[in-house]
Parts: sequence; C-alpha cells; structure tokens
Amino acid sequence: MSSSASSTSGNVLVTTTITGVILVVAFLIVHDVFRRIFKRNYEYRSLLNSYLDFVDYNGRRVWVPDRTPNKWPLSWIPATYSVEISDIATHVSLDAAVYLQFYKSSARLYLMIAILTCTTLIPAYMTGGYKDLDPDDPAYVDGILITTMTNVDPGSRSVLWLTFLMEVFVMATVYAWYYYDYVKFAWLARRKFARRTPENFAVLVSDIPDEMRSEEALYALFDRLYPGEVAKVYYYTERSYIDRMKIFYRKALEKKERAMYVCVHSAKKLKGQHPTQKIGGNKCKCGCKRKVPKDVVDRIEYWGEEQERLWTYIHEAQRNPAPEKSKDTGGAIVIFNSIHTASMAAQTQLWYRKSELGVMRAPQPAAVRWWKFKMPYRAKIPWSITTFFLNVLIIIAYSPISLFVSALSSIPSLVQIPGLEWLSFLLSWPQWILNLIQGLVPPLLLALFSVLISLLQRLIITRGRHFGQQEVEDRLRNYYTAFLFVAHFFYVLIGGSVFDQLSLFFQTGEFDWEQLASVIPAQSIFFMNYVLYNACFSFPYLFSGLVRLMQRWWIIYGLVVLPKTEREWRRVDGGMSSFFLYFKFYGLGMVVNLICIVYSTVAPVINLFAVLYFTLAFWVCKYQMCFTQYNAWSAEGYYFHGVFAFNVVSLFIKQFFMIFLFTLNGAAVQATLEAIFFVSSIAIFTVIRSRFGRISRYGSIASIFDSYGKTIGAEDYLPKRYLKAYIPPSLQRLPDPYDLSGLTAEEAEAHGLDLEFKNNVHDPQYGTRLTRDEHGCPLEKLERKLDDPEEDAGVLITDYTLDPASAPRSQPSSKTQSAVMAKIPSKIEDEK
Repeated sequence: MSSSASSTSGNVLVTTTITGVILVVAFLIVHDVFRRIFKRNYEYRSLLNSYLDFVDYNGRRVWVPDRTPNKWPLSWIPATYSVEISDIATHVSLDAAVYLQFYKSSARLYLMIAILTCTTLIPAYMTGGYKDLDPDDPAYVDGILITTMTNVDPGSRSVLWLTFLMEVFVMATVYAWYYYDYVKFAWLARRKFARRTPENFAVLVSDIPDEMRSEEALYALFDRLYPGEVAKVYYYTERSYIDRMKIFYRKALEKKERAMYVCVHSAKKLKGQHPTQKIGGNKCKCGCKRKVPKDVVDRIEYWGEEQERLWTYIHEAQRNPAPEKSKDTGGAIVIFNSIHTASMAAQTQLWYRKSELGVMRAPQPAAVRWWKFKMPYRAKIPWSITTFFLNVLIIIAYSPISLFVSALSSIPSLVQIPGLEWLSFLLSWPQWILNLIQGLVPPLLLALFSVLISLLQRLIITRGRHFGQQEVEDRLRNYYTAFLFVAHFFYVLIGGSVFDQLSLFFQTGEFDWEQLASVIPAQSIFFMNYVLYNACFSFPYLFSGLVRLMQRWWIIYGLVVLPKTEREWRRVDGGMSSFFLYFKFYGLGMVVNLICIVYSTVAPVINLFAVLYFTLAFWVCKYQMCFTQYNAWSAEGYYFHGVFAFNVVSLFIKQFFMIFLFTLNGAAVQATLEAIFFVSSIAIFTVIRSRFGRISRYGSIASIFDSYGKTIGAEDYLPKRYLKAYIPPSLQRLPDPYDLSGLTAEEAEAHGLDLEFKNNVHDPQYGTRLTRDEHGCPLEKLERKLDDPEEDAGVLITDYTLDPASAPRSQPSSKTQSAVMAKIPSKIEDEK
C-alpha cells in the first residue's frame, strides 16, 4: 500500500469513530425531545391499542408491552429490555422474533470471535516487518493496518498457522450459533403452525382448470380428497368496479367529516353558515362550447348524499354482481375444518400436472394479492427470467458508481491515476475534513443510492406472479441482498485493489502480485468505516424517528391540505414508515455479517465494530417493533430460510477468500487444509438444512395434537369467525360507518350537525351502533373469552388492519351474520 494512503488510514478511522459517537448522542437527544411532542409518531402501537375494536380475527387488540417509556430520559431502555423474544414471537410475529434472534446471536458470536482474535492475532500481526520499511516504500504500512494481515510477511509461517487455527475456531463457532438459531426457529415455527389462526386452516389454489372454476366443483373435488373436512370455498372473481366504488365511498366519508370540522372550527369565518362548494360546470349537452354554470351547494349535504348513494350502489352490486364487469381469475381459497388437514393439503401434489391446481399455504388474509390470481402459470417463468436479467442489468450499470465511490476512501491514491488529477484540490483541505470525506462520504453515498435501487427493484418484482405479499418481500430481500453483496462488497474489494495496483503501476511500471496479498487485506479500512457508519448512523437515525416524521409530512403535503379530522390523521399515521422494512434491514444485516465474517481473521478489529453494529441494531429494532411500528401482516418466519442460506454462503466466501490469501502468501498447506474444511462446511450445511428445513417450513402433524407436553387437540377445530377471513375484497361488506370528525356532541349540536350516519341506522341487517366517546371509540370493551366454542361461533371479527381508519365499530350477532351472508351469493354464476 502506498505511504500516502497508509498514513491517513488510522486518522480516518479515528475521525469516523468520533463522528459516530457524536451522531449517536445527537440522535438520542432528538428522540427524547421529539417523542414528547409527536406522540402519534413515536407511540404508534399504543395509539392502535387504544382503538378498542381494532382487533385481529382472535379478538386481540394491537399488543404493546406492559412497561412503556415514561417521561424520564432513556426510559425506553428498561422498557425495551423487559420484553422477551418469546413475547414478541407470541404477540407481534414470528418474523420479528427470528429477526431479533439473528441480531442477538450475531452480537454474541462476534463478541466471542473478537475476544479471541484480538488477543491472539493482533499481537502476532504487529510483529510483521512492513511497518519498519521506509515510508516512501509502496509496501509500507502504519496506523491501524499494522494490526491486519497487510503487515504479515509471506515467510511468517508461525503467524500464518495461527491465522489458520483461528479460521478453524471461527468456522466451528459460526456453525454452532447457526445450528442453535435453526433449532430455535424450528421450535418456534412448529408452535406457529399448530396455533389457531386463519391461515393455518386455509390453502390457496391457483391455475384451476376451466371445467372446475366454480365453488361447487372445487368443493366436490376437495371433499372427495378430504371427506368431511372442507368448510368453505371462495372462488375469486375480480370485480374491480366494486373496489373502485369503495375507494370513492371512503373519500366521500372523509370529505363530509372534514366539512363538518371546518363548519365548527371556522365558524367565525363562515359567519355561522355551512361550508359550500361548486359542482357542475360541464359542457352543454347540445354540443355548443358554452359551459353550464356551476351550482353552489352545501358541502356537508352534498358529500352526505354522495356517501349514501355509494353505500346503496356498493351493497346492491355485492348482492347482484354484474357478469359483464367481472373477470374470471382461476384462483380460490379453500378453508378446512382442521389445521392438520390444511397442512396435509398444502404439502400434497393433488393434480396430474404441475401447471394446474397448484396448492400452497394461504398467506395471512391481509397479505393475499388477489389481483394476481388472474396471471396464468405460463407467465411465471418469463416473468422470473425478466426479473432476474433486469436486476443483473441494474447491478452491472451500478458498477462505475460503486467503483468511484469506493475510491473516495483513498483520495491520495485516487489522484495519482491519470484523468483524476483534478481531484488533487481536495488534498489542500484541512486534514480533519479530508478524513471525514474519506470515512463517511463513501458509505453515505452507497446508502443513498441503495434506497433508489430498492425502489426500482420493488417496482420490477411486484409485476411478477406472487400470490402473497410475503413472497414479494422475500424475493425483494434476495435481490436487494445480492445487489448489496456485489455493489458494497465485491466491487469495493476488487475495485479498491485495482485502484491501489493502478497507482503503483503508474509509479513503478510493474504489477506486483505479491503486493496484492497486502493490498486486499488493506481494504478492511473501507469496510471498517462501512460497518461503523451503519452502526452509528443508520440505526440511530431510524431510532430518532426523523425519517418517519419526514415521510409523514410528505404524505401530509401530498394530501394538498393539512389533515384535520381523526380519520385523516389515521390515514397519515398508517402511511409510509409505519411498518418495519424487513427486506432492507435483513439485507443490510446479512451484508455486514458477510463483510465481518470474511475479515474476522484478516482484520480482527472489525469484530469490535461488528459487535457495536449488531448490538445497536438489536436494541433499535426491538424498540421499533414493540412501540413504534406495526405491520398489518406477517410472513411468520418465511424469511429465515433465505437468511440462513446466505449466512452459510458468507462462510463459504470467507473460506475461498482465505484460500486465495494463503496461496498468495505461499502457505500451500494452510490453503489445502482450508479447502478440506470448505468441503466439510458444505456437508454440515446440508445436514442442518435437511434436518430442520422441512419441519420449519410446514410444521408437524404431531405438534397440532400435542404441543410440547400440553394437549391442544381442542384447538384443531375451525372457529366459525374464520370463515369470513378470506371473503374476496369486493364482497366484503362495508364497515359500519361512524363519525371520526373529531367533534364532540356539544360542538355538533351547537352548529346543527348530526354525528349519526344515515346509511344503516334503520337497517337491522347491519347491526346496531355502540355508544362512543368523542374520539369515535366504543365505551363498551369488545373483549371476550376465546376458549368458549359457542361464543367463538357466534361472533364475527373482521380484520381491517390494512386500513385503521376503516376498522368496524360494531360486532353483529350470529343472526345478523346469517342475514348478511344470505344476501351475498355463495355461488359465482357461469359468466360465459
């Protein structure tokens, strides 16, 4: 490594560390101050928990820990610490529990590796001779690089043997932790598949043959295969015209409430009158260019009438669907009477051909992508190939950006390359500014570009044939991780080595392969800065809540007008950044894990930064999942399989990496032994995957009847409320409308406003309205015992978690349910 580049490496790392500590403290202060001002932003789960009827299919409200942050600074630490991962698995999701377990295990793993490698390898590496060379020598190293393999002489057999022994220890430790994590995940997954939830009773059927595209035909088929076990079949026919009318209905409801709010809070400006608006103004029907004058109408009455008109239209369309406006899809949801039957059906090849009657586990009701049912099987492979090649093109097109950004980490070497001498003006800047540029600017630019790439990848992947949202997120996680691997690791590793060799080539006219053995470990400086940046900026920035605040205001300004009513605020609360982005943080965590495991024995100091990264990430993400963010659906551990596979591939890459380095340093014996251990790694991975892969993906039949010593056979029956979970969106009845204008009864009465809605007040088939407070919440709690089969059979609880503002405000009786369902056709008529 050139002396000019090596001499600043330690200063850059020290400057980055100090800046990182300052950023962490600043974000902690911002969080502690802003959480007292913007409570809706920082206590979103508590806000959802206060909505007594915002419940899931088991009647449970959004969970928040018993201990919550109070007014004292840093009170979030004991509140977060008091939550166990098992509680998160039970009350939040298995995704959250497995994700946190991955970060917790990684922090402990790298702590063990750091203790051993820093106490053995660093003293050994510091005995190397490259630090004693003349500062003008290209091989001279100083600063933090003397603690890496950059300072190791090729002839130092004892140091190379010690490095190999540490390699064996790292491999054994990594596999021990991976085995432990997979065992724990398999145990949690078996519990999840034995739990009474709607998705465990249902399967998704796609590519249904033309002669079987009816509920009766599908029922007959599955009843023949599983006699007496089929509870309900929902064949999906797309009726987008009803879905559009529902959007217009909610918009009318929102506009009416806003008009009521304006009437009360702008009474002086309106001089006691109701707000008005102009309608009409279309061209004359006779064909002339004259426009019809606009009529001025009462805004509250206008949107109230529009709401009633849309209500009537929607329910009439649901009772009598229009065949000419409907589209056949060839997809259905089949609900069984028991969990074990659904589990067997999801794992069985039912039909003669794979391209017909495909059966898979049904996603959670909120995660079903109904509109993708109409994509035929023949479109699956072309879309997969197209998605793959488009992502490859993105990675290839990104290579110049990645190479240039990574080269900014060594500006003295960069300016020595012909054509880039114009950057030499940076060398005249103060040293601390130059250190900041070299330490923070490259990872910051990489992070900003990664956000744009993830948006582009999502746009591509969502066009594919994925029936569940968890499939989209998993595929996005895979491609995003592949992008980060190539752009943030491979390009940087190869590009940085090439840049250093090019600068040396232009100085000496020679390309030194032996020097490459020192140049590749020298890239650890960039990766240390990368890990440190993500530890001290990415997660503290997420914790500060600034990203959620900014995205909330973007939504607000996107609404053209500021939100006033409670319904508008709820729509803003449930917008961007209200849910946890597993694909993003999984991808970033896996790439950081790759970098740290590859350089764990090459640059032992990076293990300390890995401990810092995974510890901060664990605490921040745990806090976010418990108090701030809420996901309307869960993949229930679906992501872990890909995470485990990539982590094992990271270990394979490390072993290839060390074989290459041992070969460059002339250690043929160590390289051969490393290759033997690489083969053993493949065998260990195969054993772990084959032992726990299937049971963690499908569960076990025995777990359903005997859950770890506690017999739960009674839990295997289907609660009748689950029959309504997979009603197609177009046939789901509109929730009982209620007032969310934010007005009190006294304010409304003073201005002659009626907070009651006229849609269903006198319609007995839609139930009665509960008594509510000024926030629209029922005064009666909707809590009940879930272990009573009779009560379970008589209560309908519908999941409206995708849209908190549209959560139902009444629970109809069993007779009401029967009356409602009698109005909705149970059979899709032949539309040919």
